[in-house]
Amino acid sequence: MSGDRSAPVLSLSTSMLGSTILNFLPIGDGGGCQNALSFLNTLRGFQDLVKECVAVVKRGSELCGACSAVGLRHITVGGGTLGRLAFELAARQVFERGTLCFTFFGPPMLGTVGYLNNVVGSAYSNLYYPDIRFWADMPLCKRRFRGAIDVYRKRLLRCADYWIFETPALRTRAVELCGFPETRVAVVPMAPSTKVAADRISLELQSAWDRQLPGGFRLLFLASAQPNKRLHTLPDVAAALARRNRGDIVFVTTMDERTSYCKAVLSAFEQRGLSHCISNLGPVRPDDVASAISCCQAMATFSRLESFSNNFVEAWIMGVPLVVSDRDWARGCCGEGAMYVDPERPEETAQSILTLADSNSLRRSFIDAGKRQLAKHPDPKTKSGLYLRELERARRLGPCSAAERRAISWPAD
Repeated sequence: MSGDRSAPVLSLSTSMLGSTILNFLPIGDGGGCQNALSFLNTLRGFQDLVKECVAVVKRGSELCGACSAVGLRHITVGGGTLGRLAFELAARQVFERGTLCFTFFGPPMLGTVGYLNNVVGSAYSNLYYPDIRFWADMPLCKRRFRGAIDVYRKRLLRCADYWIFETPALRTRAVELCGFPETRVAVVPMAPSTKVAADRISLELQSAWDRQLPGGFRLLFLASAQPNKRLHTLPDVAAALARRNRGDIVFVTTMDERTSYCKAVLSAFEQRGLSHCISNLGPVRPDDVASAISCCQAMATFSRLESFSNNFVEAWIMGVPLVVSDRDWARGCCGEGAMYVDPERPEETAQSILTLADSNSLRRSFIDAGKRQLAKHPDPKTKSGLYLRELERARRLGPCSAAERRAISWPAD
């Protein structure tokens, strides 16, 4: 971790390395961590695999603890970003050539390109939607910085040998827009986390949050403080609700209040005299997601673009109605299992939220539709089995050929 400066960058829990590497170094907080934890939890049902694998995780992370819990041998990497970079560049000294490496989300490790058989989970949806101005809500300097990171990600993703996407739409775009080799791209659909279910609610935490939150119809935005989530549109929606004399609609957010984005959103509410319309819980731990959802009457995702939001399956499995951005990618993911709104049109969005809040039958119809949509997705253990199937397919195919790799290019390249 970034604060672990005195400890060595690399420490191994065992001197024997496995035939498959599970790389979790790119995983931060939020949905990626939730998915990775769920995957690790299901490995209890694949003990033969566990014996053959070694994981690479950030020291002190929840994933590190999860590896220990399932008996998975693991390498821990400290030192923050510089520590991760140092490990990636030295990875050839740790692993044998040709070993299969599955990077759960993100590009392959820097020093392993052309050395390991790299399988990557690709969830950077904006790379495959050049028509959507993903960073449009950021200041110019930050937009340029994010653009530079995207260029880096494109170049490294191109160096992988096999790619796994969360939706058929992303797979199709990768093949048709970017020239990815069709035999080397796969889809593993999203599944609800093992940590999100009605029996994972902490009654103590639920009660505490219930007392903390204002009464009324609570709409949960389980999202980080990031412009793509478009939480900055909420003050306009709250103002539209106020004009309808509906101060009983409360937006519940989970932003880190230390971030400039969160401060700006909360300040906008305060300047309009609407602070009573928003309540920020702060970041929610994966173990506590079910408890947070149970305190609210609905969930919402106003993102400009997502690969596939955890919020979708979480709302469906917890039995609350879902409100999402009216975008093609969202409709492709949610079908009839969501109410669609355009957050850039606050008056219309406010009216849709009011209609949902005031109609028990409408909420029930979305809950039922969500259950039908959820039935199209695998459960967590089945999803892990699908990952393992694709890893074996990638192992059989071996490294991507130079000709296949040269054919990959992004429309903006």
